[in-house]
Formats: sequence, C-alpha cells, structure tokens
Amino acid sequence: HWRCCSIDSVSIIDIGGKCGRPPPVENGDIVDISKATYFPSETVTYQCQNFYTMEGSPRVTCQNGLWSQTPICRAACTANEEDMRVHNIKLRWSNRNKIYVEDGTTVEFVCLRGYKPHPNTRSLRANCVDGKFDYPDCIPKHYGDRGNT
Repeated sequence: HWRCCSIDSVSIIDIGGKCGRPPPVENGDIVDISKATYFPSETVTYQCQNFYTMEGSPRVTCQNGLWSQTPICRAACTANEEDMRVHNIKLRWSNRNKIYVEDGTTVEFVCLRGYKPHPNTRSLRANCVDGKFDYPDCIPKHYGDRGNT
C-alpha cells in the first residue's frame, strides 16, 4: 500500500530540516509533551498562564529546521484596594476591591467621596498596558481652595 507523500517526507528528513525543542515563551507553557527533535511541519501548541493574554497564534510549526513565530503572553492588570487607596479612587462599575483585566482593557474609576480629580488627571479611565494601569489621581476637594467660596 502506497501512502501519499511518504517518499517526499523521507527526502525532506534526509536534507535535515528537523527542529530542536520549541523556544520558551515567557509566562506561557507548551500544552503538548515536549520532545528533543521535531520533523518538518510538526506543530506544538502554547497556552498562557493564568491572567495572561495570548497575542499571536498558539500553534508553532517546524519549518526548514526553524520554528515559526511564537506567541507572546501579555500580563493582565490587577487593580487592588491598596493601589486604589493610594490614588483616592475606586472602581466605577464594581463594588469589588480587586479585579483582573486583560491587556488592552480600559477600566473606569471614580474619586472617593470627598475627593476630586487632580488638575493633571485628564480622565478617570485607565488602560491596562503590559500588566500596569496608569492610575488617575484624586485629591481632597478642599485642597488648594483659597477659602473664597
């Protein structure tokens, strides 16, 4: 019984073209059992660890002895009570005191009671970029008032 392509795959293997272990991905893991060598067109699948978002394809292929582009695992952002207290803000749409959001997500905050947005704060929205929020700041309402109400 002749199977399709068996001669072709033998000739490719003879030329070489095998790949070594797939490259590591920071904050990501390979789902499949890792081998020392892979034949051309064999694939492995990556997954990101908890609270990390994948950018790119999870499947990586052995081509001509090289692995195709690996995905990137981007950190999620955490907004917790301590961080928010430092900036005198709280989450606008949630009563929780800690959230995890994916990279690229925008979160809306409000000033705590008795506080107003800092003059340099353009918006009370914050974007999650590479695992960090650029938090808005709120200051006490009477801060900087000259008393002439």
